[in-house]
Amino acid sequence: MEPQHVTDQNIETQKSSTKGLADKVAVITGGARGIGAAAAKLFAEIGAHVVIADVLDDLGTTMAESIGGRYIHCNVSKEDDVESAINLALSWKGNLDIMLSNAGIEGPKGSVTTLDMDQVRHLFSINLHGINHAARAMIKAIDGLVRSGTCELGEHWIRVNCISPHGVPSEMLLSACRRFAHGHINPQGLKELIGSRAILL
Repeated sequence: MEPQHVTDQNIETQKSSTKGLADKVAVITGGARGIGAAAAKLFAEIGAHVVIADVLDDLGTTMAESIGGRYIHCNVSKEDDVESAINLALSWKGNLDIMLSNAGIEGPKGSVTTLDMDQVRHLFSINLHGINHAARAMIKAIDGLVRSGTCELGEHWIRVNCISPHGVPSEMLLSACRRFAHGHINPQGLKELIGSRAILL
């Protein structure tokens, strides 16, 4: 297979296919430089509103100002920092559509027998746990928006519901479900169970 070369035409083609991102709200971790900064610029050019979350305050602030976005200091190894970044997006634009978990650091050098385990734990806290923190914070944000919508729209007789299925009916998940349901569940039953939540309005 021939290697793919990035050209201005490639980028413009991708931009034209993502016009639906206009006015969307995105949080980009590690957005002060590198891949994150490049993504932030592209999102902004498409018309999205971008929150840059990083630990490089000077670079992050400059980048955010250059694209009309917002910056917040965020160490993704700290769950509270990630939640604060998401809360900034919510307070700024009222919603959050995109979470780009881009922040990462280079791993320690050496063989597996000589690695400094403190450095390995630090690597995992950012490159692995940081992504998990973002996912957890997004779930909280979505749940919070649904609850707020329930209160705000209820007076207009509008009901708001959020369906959060546990997973797809793979054999592994079904096996676990059957253990707790004493074998009385099947793929169709699981789909109907999840689907039934949609009528709880």
